[in-house]
Amino acid sequence: MSASPFAITDMSTILAVHCAIMRGGTSKAIVFAAADLPENPRARDQLILAAFGSPDPRQIDGLGGADPLTSKVAIVGRSARPDIDVDYCFGQVGIASATINYAVSCGNTAAAVALYAIHERLVRVAEGPARVRIHCVNNGKQIVATVSSTPGLPPANRDVRMPVVPSPDAQVNLEFIDPAGGDTGHLLPSGAPQDEIQTTRGTRVRFSLVDCGNLYAIIPADTWALSGSEGPCELELVPGLRQEIEEIRESIAERYLQGEGRVPANAKRAARLKIAIVGSTDAAALIA
Repeated sequence: MSASPFAITDMSTILAVHCAIMRGGTSKAIVFAAADLPENPRARDQLILAAFGSPDPRQIDGLGGADPLTSKVAIVGRSARPDIDVDYCFGQVGIASATINYAVSCGNTAAAVALYAIHERLVRVAEGPARVRIHCVNNGKQIVATVSSTPGLPPANRDVRMPVVPSPDAQVNLEFIDPAGGDTGHLLPSGAPQDEIQTTRGTRVRFSLVDCGNLYAIIPADTWALSGSEGPCELELVPGLRQEIEEIRESIAERYLQGEGRVPANAKRAARLKIAIVGSTDAAALIA
């Protein structure tokens, strides 16, 4: 973890804000203390976008890594609830666009939030595993993180490896408390385990609409003769796939999510819907 003041400059002011740069799982986030950010949402978001260097496809003038997995923000503060240690608000920061999507959440970043809470003394820890009770502001759900730690510090044993992450690190176990229905109030928002739509290209798309942690439309990979093990670069090379995925996202949101859940009906409903392309193996490719 790296913590340092980040300076933001415009024509008239220079503002320094402390932040932490942390990895959780396969994601990297900038973590801010809620008390250090402006109360005005517009000013807050302008500060966050400047910190990431957005909008810019390379994010060259900020701390973002020009990839959705490295363009994430966590806003953390001590909770007023007696059963919760910290409140955590997640934002997916736009890269080429000046946007921050607060309609989704991120479990990977929650693991970083647990370590941040320990490092910043937001929770009391003793010898042995530490439990950090996290309230995810985005969907109102609770996450309990268990971290092996020494008193008040992140763990020293960094020997856990995970796929696609080059170096080992500490293990953080997450327990999602009653994760279903955080967005729409239902595990299966359509009321059925599987639904079907047809795209303008004539593709028949079977999908399962699932609200658990995040809102997902899970689609079999063989819909496009894929295996499900393809990486993002391979998927980008499939002619017309991204356009069809966006059409599917919009169609599902319009048909099944109008006026549902915590996001107002006049908000962009498709922004909170993730698409999962799943094959018969353990691999899955996600298009955020």
